[in-house]
Amino acid sequence: MVIPDLIEQGYSKGELGVALSAISISYGIDSTAYNEKHEEELTTRQILKKL
Repeated sequence: MVIPDLIEQGYSKGELGVALSAISISYGIDSTAYNEKHEEELTTRQILKKL
């Protein structure tokens, strides 16, 4: 397991919690940006189909 190994290397549970939270938040932000871009592309495709 990675977490116990990192704790053995001197990282605290709090530091690891903050790091994992930051990763989760950045993933959520990235997913939101991807979804917005994808929705925009679909809208463009729909407009082009109507032409």
